[in-house]
Amino acid sequence: MSTVIRSVARPEQIRKHNLGLLLRHLHQVGSISRSELTTATGLNRSTIAALVGELAERGMVAEHPDPAKSGAGRPSYVVTALPQAAHVIAVDLDVRTVTVAAVGFGGQVRARRTWNHPVKHPAPEDVADAIAQAADELGCEAAGSRCVGLCVGVPGMVRTHDGWVLNAPNLRWHGVPFGQLMRDRLGREVHLVNDADLAAYAEHLRGAGRGYDDLVCVLGRNGVGSGVLVGGRPLHGATGYAGEMGHVVMDPKGRRCHCGNRGCLEQYAGAPALLRASRRGGLVAGDVEELFARFDGGDQVAARVLGEVADWVGVATGNVVTFLEPSAVVYVGHLGEVIRRCAPAVARRVARGATADASAPVALLPGVLEEPILVGAAELAFEDLFAGDLSIL
Repeated sequence: MSTVIRSVARPEQIRKHNLGLLLRHLHQVGSISRSELTTATGLNRSTIAALVGELAERGMVAEHPDPAKSGAGRPSYVVTALPQAAHVIAVDLDVRTVTVAAVGFGGQVRARRTWNHPVKHPAPEDVADAIAQAADELGCEAAGSRCVGLCVGVPGMVRTHDGWVLNAPNLRWHGVPFGQLMRDRLGREVHLVNDADLAAYAEHLRGAGRGYDDLVCVLGRNGVGSGVLVGGRPLHGATGYAGEMGHVVMDPKGRRCHCGNRGCLEQYAGAPALLRASRRGGLVAGDVEELFARFDGGDQVAARVLGEVADWVGVATGNVVTFLEPSAVVYVGHLGEVIRRCAPAVARRVARGATADASAPVALLPGVLEEPILVGAAELAFEDLFAGDLSIL
């Protein structure tokens, strides 16, 4: 949580900062009393009262009796951020589908759209057009609510400060100014972030990674990606492209990857790789969900395929644990399902591959959020408001 500004800053800056601090806390925890807000934020009671009053006047929060403390005596009141007061547009851009959602305070999804790309490798301009149209439609459905941010999760290497997509190999996008395409269509700032980075952010705030500030999140979809948090903050690297675990080379003479290298991890652990391996064993599965169902039913081919994937993921994780020494590794997408079924095998491989001191304390966890990328996009889209930029209200 952000710290309270106590000196040097001007009173107006302090007020805006503290308003954002209060909104962030209400967004994350839900209903809470003024006294609890005082404890949680470090602000005094009179400041909390003034901030709550201002936010209530703006229509952002409301106070109501606490249903958990009904009965005789003076009623106890709690403060709640109103989900309908403001919303963000969160976008999960995948290789085959796009999901766009209007999300209010507390993570409440107010409206959403999901569609399949009309062609296998869609042009960036066409995708930007479709997202902009959906965002406009959802904004109309959230009538009376102010849009305070927009964030798009992209399955590729994204330069976050300007939304430049260096390489999204599974979309066949290379050197695409997708952030600018979105800004041109929507007429407002748009955050573009790698999808695995958003998943890491979401699981850290609301999922399996809560309480772990040094965290690696490994995302399994059509490809494999990873997001890294160090001290609770994302690790982007010098130019914003850090954390591409899916393109760590596992076998220099291995299968050719869409990125141009050979033997990348996603060629052994991405969803298409699982289905290829099952077909080689004589098991034709329509998708990874069917493969997991076969495993659960005792199918030996499915068991062998998942065992091999667990081994590859364990080797890669062991290298990451040795290099970064995270306190937890969270697996989402189909790799979360692999961990649920094969956690002991992954843990053994990690223990063999990582240094002893690094591997001992690490927690290997399946993610718990149903849509971590969408959740992460919504959380990041709210950040400008929570940082105290009240001009967007």
